[in-house]
Amino acid sequence: LMDWKRDIKKMDIRQQKDVAEGIITLSRNMSRNLHYLNRNLQIIKDQRSELEFIRRHLQRREEHSLIALVSNNLDTMQQIYDQNVLTLSKESSLHNRLEQDPALFWQSFRKAYGHSHQLRKRLRAIEQSEERLADLDDWRLDEGSRFPELEERIDSVQEKIDSFSKNDI
Repeated sequence: LMDWKRDIKKMDIRQQKDVAEGIITLSRNMSRNLHYLNRNLQIIKDQRSELEFIRRHLQRREEHSLIALVSNNLDTMQQIYDQNVLTLSKESSLHNRLEQDPALFWQSFRKAYGHSHQLRKRLRAIEQSEERLADLDDWRLDEGSRFPELEERIDSVQEKIDSFSKNDI
């Protein structure tokens, strides 16, 4: 940039426009990369926090397979992030910086994020289902029942259902 600044007075209008366009592109790429660095780091932190919350609240005490998949995917996202930070922190020529399109540079991170989003959506559905069952169990175990007749009817219907064998069906 300093060379460009020194030589700009010697350039014709077309070359000055090319230099200005290069500076604008460089500034835009750097700004977008900084934005993606901040945003993607926050995404990783938020997803790790969400995963730990779900891990603590799942009823099953053994490790759920989706938790392992989401955890592995988060590790992959962290590796991509660290690799991109390392690449951006290395000294590079202006030409290479101009060619670093942030949309392409962060493409692998976005792909991993999309996969993580699908996995976390399924994991949240499982956690939500278990939460509903826990609420139902809490209601049924509540000592001061508000609907004893309804509970008796539910229990009798459940006993009838449980009494059927495979051959009866």
